[in-house]
Amino acid sequence: MWCEGFVVLPDTDAASLARAVVPLDSPDVIAHPSGRPWLVGRWPAGRFALADAGPVRVAVIGFCPMTTTRLAELAARIRTTSDVDAFAAALPGSCHVIASVHGQVRAQGSATGLRRVFHARVGAVRLAADRADVLAAMTGAGVDEELLAARVACGGLLVPPLGERSPWAGIEALAPDHCLVWHRQDAQERRWWHAPAPTRPPAEGPARCARR
Repeated sequence: MWCEGFVVLPDTDAASLARAVVPLDSPDVIAHPSGRPWLVGRWPAGRFALADAGPVRVAVIGFCPMTTTRLAELAARIRTTSDVDAFAAALPGSCHVIASVHGQVRAQGSATGLRRVFHARVGAVRLAADRADVLAAMTGAGVDEELLAARVACGGLLVPPLGERSPWAGIEALAPDHCLVWHRQDAQERRWWHAPAPTRPPAEGPARCARR
């Protein structure tokens, strides 16, 4: 049993049944506005914040120095899962963002890759988690032997895209600049972060860095 981590469940009856096989020790359960289980997990004290705005509920897990009042103000602007783009862009720190919006669900980590999201099909429904080993325990997945061989051959150090893959077979790793959006039981990946457009010519870069 794991002491920390969380699993994201879509707002369906099938996901409610999957809640029973989450391998976390005495987890907290946060519900969708519908009352079905949404987040099952355990997180460090002071690293979880919940914002409610009617049929919209947003959880921020990790380091985010923002008041719950401000989070609720931002959540009140969300009408669809696409609106979570602006919500996430307004957050300081490094955190996971999980939203339940009118029965649809969206989950994402940080664009830096420090907060990762993994996903896999468990029975009839796709679930997500912040830990690949939790999903592997739920699905019975074994180690990805091809990736293990590549790690051994490279001395344990792999560059992207291999370095971003899950070490467990059948457990998919979400790219840091993508989010996972559920439409009922299944989910699709969607890009949410794009590098800002350059505002200065490349020739200015070395000179500006030298002055610092």
